[in-house]
Amino acid sequence: MLKIVNDIRTAAGEGTCTALLALDISAAFDAANHSLLCQQLQHTVGMNGSSLDWLRSFVSGFSTLSA
Repeated sequence: MLKIVNDIRTAAGEGTCTALLALDISAAFDAANHSLLCQQLQHTVGMNGSSLDWLRSFVSGFSTLSA
């Protein structure tokens, strides 16, 4: 994120026209079986701990992480 901001600032300083396109891919997870997705990532890829908790929270729409 910092690199993107720096590149935009550099381009603006040089007078270059800059555009940023950001996509929200969260809807792509609506059709997925969240439980199966998390199980596959855990067993196939080895994802665990806070990374898996974050993904589980992201796809389920509510936080499972403690504040």
